[in-house]
Amino acid sequence: MMLDISKFISMFSSWAPLILEILLILLITIILNHLVFRTTLRLQEQKNLDRRRIRQIGLFTRYLIFLIGFIIILYVAGITPDLLLTGLGIAGIATGLAAQDLLSNLLSGIFLLFEKTINVSDVVRIGDVYGIVRLIKLRTTEIRTFDNNIVSIPNSMLSKSNVINMTSGSRYSMTAISVKLAYEADYDAVMEYMRDIVGRSEGVIIGALYGIKFEINNMEERYHGLKLTIYFFVEASNEPWIRTAIHKKIIEKLVEENVPFHRDSPK
Repeated sequence: MMLDISKFISMFSSWAPLILEILLILLITIILNHLVFRTTLRLQEQKNLDRRRIRQIGLFTRYLIFLIGFIIILYVAGITPDLLLTGLGIAGIATGLAAQDLLSNLLSGIFLLFEKTINVSDVVRIGDVYGIVRLIKLRTTEIRTFDNNIVSIPNSMLSKSNVINMTSGSRYSMTAISVKLAYEADYDAVMEYMRDIVGRSEGVIIGALYGIKFEINNMEERYHGLKLTIYFFVEASNEPWIRTAIHKKIIEKLVEENVPFHRDSPK
């Protein structure tokens, strides 16, 4: 029994410096993380700074501190990346790939943050996803769609996708409504109907920088008519609902005024 205790004491004595060193690294990591957290809170209280951007920078910094601390602990413990992969075999390779994916998303998130491609509260269209940027995190960016679903997109995917930022920090976004009319329609009258409805609708923004514009385009050959499109600015957070309500009013008005719509060509 005494021999076992002696072996335990001897083993503990040999491991004690390593354990203390790891604990010290953990303590330093926690202290630095706490300092960043407190600094972020103080900066968010200043009115001349962007609170959302400060919060995102603080979040990335805290993740980075923990990542660096974890890597240092691995090296102190003598676990190098090649040794880790060799020891874990297939699981290690999977871990390496996961780490590569994590690093790719992290770097993409940092580029998003500093290049200001998108910001929290921007209205964006990314592929089939259309909604408001809710949060830019370490690995993913969360988009709240207008039907109130949350879509998480890996940050690395954003660098490979066509990102349409419809507001770029503004509260307003441009929207458009199109109607397909026959050639014989009175286009001037139709534009006045549409302009009047848009101008009187709630949520529409009209001013020196936010005017109403029209565009007329030819339709496909199988149609007899032209496409008339009106462009105007609305509150970005309610764009689909405002556009839908105005579109309905425009169609009702054109039907009431017996405006001729397009028709298919004879077969």
